[in-house]
Amino acid sequence: MAVYKAKAKFELPKPKPVTIFYDNGEIFSSEQGRASDAPKIGVACILEEETIHHKADFYIQTLQGFICCDTYGLIDYVTNNLNRIITVLAGRSMPNSQFWEIYEQAKQCRKDG
Repeated sequence: MAVYKAKAKFELPKPKPVTIFYDNGEIFSSEQGRASDAPKIGVACILEEETIHHKADFYIQTLQGFICCDTYGLIDYVTNNLNRIITVLAGRSMPNSQFWEIYEQAKQCRKDG
């Protein structure tokens, strides 16, 4: 009878630190928890290291970072890469003036970072 020996525990790398900006003015950062703990709906943009992800219907977080996509892209990615997804956040349509105000906050945060 074969004996199964457990392999060494494999630890996944931690996701990159992020700051998530919402349509209602709220901000969620990695200091508050993981992106998977953040509110899922109403994302205006996401600051991830030096990149600002914006103007997407959905933001898929993987170990490599966030991927921006529309509804079809979300279905395609989930169908083919479900095991790579950490969390999915939903974007929000808003007036341009509101979006650019939030985007400028993200740019300032990136500079101050």
